Amino acid sequence: MKDKKKDKLDSKSLEETKERVEKVVESLGEQVENREKRFLQRYDDFLTLASRNPEIVFRNIQQRMCDMVRSFVGDGKDEYPQDEESIGYLFYDCTPLFVKGTNIHFFTDRLFSNNFMKMVSSFRKGDQQNKIYSFDGPPGCGKSTFAN
Repeated sequence: MKDKKKDKLDSKSLEETKERVEKVVESLGEQVENREKRFLQRYDDFLTLASRNPEIVFRNIQQRMCDMVRSFVGDGKDEYPQDEESIGYLFYDCTPLFVKGTNIHFFTDRLFSNNFMKMVSSFRKGDQQNKIYSFDGPPGCGKSTFAN
């Protein structure tokens, strides 16, 4: 007798849970749809906005990626500013980008981090280099982790 009541309760709570999940998914769908709607803007309003904030209005995905990477890595530091034999490589702390919050850590050396930041900086300038980057190395060395 108790098993039948328990089964009824379980099926009832399962139905209630299903309904709640469906409502949440529907609500999320509506929110995404509303956020994705584009608003109409008059051309002269757009020109006014663009003249006030051109660096915000006229941005492409590469420039946004550069800003994202820079926000994690920060500016490079010259650890040997007085050394005449210094080759000019800066120290970039890539730990927040490649180590913190990751399952598989990727530790960068000075050569890699300087080349990486140079490539990222070219994104900021909007350089169109038409390059394809290929990561080569043995299994488990961090190619996919870096790409992700």
